[in-house]
Amino acid sequence: MPRVAIIGAGFGGIAAAVTLAKAGLTNFVVFERSGGPGGVWWDNRYPGAQVDTPSHMYSFSFKRYAWSHSHAYQPELQRYMAETIEERGLAAHFQYNSEVGTIRWDDARAVYDVEVNDEIREFDFVISAVGMLNVPRHPQWPGLEEFSGLVMHTAEWDPDVDLTGKRIAVVGTGSTAAQLVPSIAGKAGRLYVFQREPGWINPKPVRTYTEEERSVMTSPMRYRIQRLKGYFDAAGTRAGGNIHIEGSRSNLAAMEACRAFIRRELGERPELVDLVTPTYGYFGKRPIKDSNFYAALLRDNVELVPRAVEKVTSAGLVDDAGNEFPVDIIVTATGFQVSEYLPRLTVFGRGGAEIHKDVWKGEPAAYLGATVPGFPNFFMIYGPNTNSPVTLFFLEAQARFALRSIRWVGRRGARSIEVRRSAFERFDSWVQDKMRGSVWATANNYFRTGSGRVITQWPNNPTWYWLLAKTTPELSSRVRF
Repeated sequence: MPRVAIIGAGFGGIAAAVTLAKAGLTNFVVFERSGGPGGVWWDNRYPGAQVDTPSHMYSFSFKRYAWSHSHAYQPELQRYMAETIEERGLAAHFQYNSEVGTIRWDDARAVYDVEVNDEIREFDFVISAVGMLNVPRHPQWPGLEEFSGLVMHTAEWDPDVDLTGKRIAVVGTGSTAAQLVPSIAGKAGRLYVFQREPGWINPKPVRTYTEEERSVMTSPMRYRIQRLKGYFDAAGTRAGGNIHIEGSRSNLAAMEACRAFIRRELGERPELVDLVTPTYGYFGKRPIKDSNFYAALLRDNVELVPRAVEKVTSAGLVDDAGNEFPVDIIVTATGFQVSEYLPRLTVFGRGGAEIHKDVWKGEPAAYLGATVPGFPNFFMIYGPNTNSPVTLFFLEAQARFALRSIRWVGRRGARSIEVRRSAFERFDSWVQDKMRGSVWATANNYFRTGSGRVITQWPNNPTWYWLLAKTTPELSSRVRF
């Protein structure tokens, strides 16, 4: 039975584990650097941490759940993943506090030597499920080390810190900040929100489900119908079709809906309306879903600072206009190193080529976001160009793709499988061609590299991905004996 290393115990890693186990391939280990399962939902415990996707869509197709809210909060999401592992009898396969470093392919032995906590382990296949949102992007402001107060990134939140009456600066106005600011504004003595560039915000009608509603959620038919409705919504023009094309009907409609929301919430403060209205097209950055951020800006103790941070002093922050803001706590809601796929991993393939330095060179690409020429028996979940409104749909499809590849190696009696370069190049060319005319390629965002290449987003209907991922390995890959 093949030996498989799965790296990461978030949604992707759990999907891979369940998929392999269901197929009878049980000789696998899931390595997780954190102290428990959850991935991004283990690390991100800041106040208000919540999913933007409806709960029934942000869940596995194979595990129904009676969610307490229409959009689940972090504790419930983490419990859902832990419960999935236990119910499937997979707990023994998960090893926590286990950090993977170097992954090196040995062509003569047709195995990967995987470094785990400085120990070398041998595997026939490796599935990386480390995701995109796991390495915090820490700002490098001049003088930061001189600050006399507390500095913490939202992904490294300290729950023991007392915010009551404190002067707090939240730097950033993306999705995380939009959830955090309303959650702490009532405790802070003074709250400064630093905004370098505004984002398009949609209201998110979060509500608590009644016991009766929760009781019917585990009905197989009700669950399936909810998910199908959510999928077809994402596959349509409103969330998954041409909404990312600047000037398209759905893109313009989305912008007008966001502007209407701004007017409803901030109409009596015209100076704020101007400050929070983006100048780029909808979807130029990740759209924000939150119903409370604008209302928080109206509080007497909250001030929007529409400028970037220039430097830090011992007493506070200085913006790029030279204004100083004395604070006790600096919270950096500055996101993650999204474009650094396979962060913290050093992956060597055939001939000793290292994937970051020798192959990607700052521009990650992969066939189906899952496999790269020159890296046999190596698969990724949530790899390049697979970010979508229906994220878990993609994760499960990639897990099944990896399973089919592993099975094909076994059926052929081969030693390894590797995507053909011709298939990889055709796929990559098709994906990048679909990016032309997209607002992703023009706005300042984490979707693209410095050269302008969009490396995170899936540019088409998710059904196309499902069809491509179901393509048998024989059409895109070759095996070696």
